[in-house]
Amino acid sequence: GVLADVAAEDGVVPTHAHLASTLPELRASAGAVWLLDEAAEGGVISRAAARMFAALRMRERAGVTSSRGNGCEATFARVEAAVAEGNLLGAVIALEASTSHAGIAARETVAPWCLQARRRASVDEGARLLSAYAATVAASFV
Repeated sequence: GVLADVAAEDGVVPTHAHLASTLPELRASAGAVWLLDEAAEGGVISRAAARMFAALRMRERAGVTSSRGNGCEATFARVEAAVAEGNLLGAVIALEASTSHAGIAARETVAPWCLQARRRASVDEGARLLSAYAATVAASFV
């Protein structure tokens, strides 16, 4: 079942709070490589300029909450909203869809977070199913 699958990997399932608390760092890391993937063809100078621009852009846009578009800021606005609503799978889908266009480095940066969020969502769904089953069994004894 669900718990056996999680235990078979490493047995660690992060909390919703932990996943939410790691989003700012993930946003910064993903933002840097998002632009690097776009500059990968340009060589060392282009990558250095992209890193500097990414750092400036992330500081400048830290308060942005628009969820329009497929850029890093818009993607993370959608991800943060989904996590705040408890929709971890929605957050994963938003990240995976946007990073599929952003390049390999962006996908690799968000992949561990997506895996952890999927584990949490899977365990939550297993707990909901178990609770529903227990309620059904208890009701049958009444």
